[in-house]
This record gives sequence, structure tokens and C-alpha cells, in this order.
Amino acid sequence: MTDDKKTLYLLTAIGGIFFLPYVGGWIAFDGNFGPDFFDFPALKAPEKAPFNLLIFGIAALIFATVLLIYLFPGLAGFKKSGLSDPKRLKRVLLPVWFWIGLFTWGITLFVLWGKFNAPRWLLNWAALPLYWGFTLMLDGWVYVRNEGKSLISRSARELIAIGTASISGWLLFEYLNFFVDDNWIYPAGNLIDDDEFVIYAVLGSSGLMPMCVELYYLLTTSRLFKNRFSHGPIVRLSNWAGTIILVISFLSLFAVSFFPDLLFGCLWVTPLCILY
Repeated sequence: MTDDKKTLYLLTAIGGIFFLPYVGGWIAFDGNFGPDFFDFPALKAPEKAPFNLLIFGIAALIFATVLLIYLFPGLAGFKKSGLSDPKRLKRVLLPVWFWIGLFTWGITLFVLWGKFNAPRWLLNWAALPLYWGFTLMLDGWVYVRNEGKSLISRSARELIAIGTASISGWLLFEYLNFFVDDNWIYPAGNLIDDDEFVIYAVLGSSGLMPMCVELYYLLTTSRLFKNRFSHGPIVRLSNWAGTIILVISFLSLFAVSFFPDLLFGCLWVTPLCILY
């Protein structure tokens, strides 16, 4: 597949993720979304469906199964990879950005744990030093474990790009949240101005994906985790199966406004299925 086709498919997929919920909502609400439908941050939400033990049990069973396979890969047919003798790592000192991250992360954590009332600017913007401070620390550990190689040392711009993608992903889910009667809200959002909260939330979300990526790189420096799932069954979907999943995903996004209590979970799954 050419790069032009890949780009076209990607743009079509993203367009569908944004467009279909809006069309479904337009039909479900007879073209009248209401004056506060797209208000952000959402400080209140309509009453939700009561706790459902069956749904909770199914979700708990799925999570328990995934956890069990992760802890014991052999249950799913994965074989242990031969662990070679540990390589003697070249001695590398922790980089300067590790200490910067440790300082910002540690100070912020101390202020939050101490439940101090000041400084307000740090309390209001705590997500930034917490997320990015921890990210810098993780990258510093990777740097040492990888003998002087890490994401920041190789290409700091790539880490910034990942942060930008993290913001885009967060904004996508916040947009989809409108169509499920605000499945999550920000009741503490009234502590600061709405405009400041939007800026805070956008910038704060930039640190989510970088932390995950850095944690992945850190785990790959360990022989125990690097090849944990390398020797085992491989699931390959046929073209028709992939097409069915894609159609169901698009239909689910279209229908969320009609059945918000039933389909709100699709918001977290269908975008991943579509983009994959």
C-alpha cells in the first residue's frame, strides 16, 4: 500500500470517528443538541443507569483473564524464551534530565501529599510537573539501562510529537464524551476559571502517552519482559473479519447517542479498532 493510500485511509478513519457520532446525535435529538450540549468542562451530568452486576462481572472476568495471561503466559501457549547470560552494562551516569524530573516530580508530590493550600499555581497545574517529571525520570533510567541511549538522547522532538499525539487523543475522547450524556465530569472544575481549566487539561494530557512509551522502553531493557510474549500463538484476522469489526465500530459510534448507557464503553474501544 502506498503512503498516499495510507494517509487517505487514516484521514477517512479519523473523519468517521468525528463525523458519525455527530450525525447520530443530530438524528437522535432532532437536530437540537441544546445550548449546553458541547459545554466544557462538564460539571454535571444526567442521572446514570444503576449498577449492573452482570456487566460488572463480564468486565471483571475479561480483566482477570488478561491479568492471568500476563502473569502466566504459558496458559495461553506462550513458551519461555531462553534467557542468555546477563550482559555487563557499560557504566553510565544518570543524565541531567533525570534529576530535573526527580526534583519537579518530588516537589509536586510533596505539596499534594501534604495537602498544602499554596502555592495555588502549583496545585492548579500539578499534572504537568507530575506527568512530565516522571517521564523525564523514566527516560533517565532507560538511558542508564541502555548504555547511554534513550528517547530524549536520540530525538527529543519525537517525545514532543508523542506529547502532541497524547493531546489529540485526549481531545478525541472528550469530544466523544458529549454524545454519551457526559459519562465523566469534572466537579472540581469550578475551582478555577473554565478557560484556565481547558488550557490546564490540554497541556496536562500531553504527559499521558509519553509516560506509557517511556515505561515500555524501560520494560524492554529487562530480559524478563522483552521477550515475554515473543514465542507463542499469533492472532491474524482475515480481511472479512477486519471489515466486520470496522463496520461494527462505525455503527457503534453512530448509535451512541441513541443508547448512551449501553454503548458508552464503545468510546474507549472503537476508535482503537478503527485506527488499527
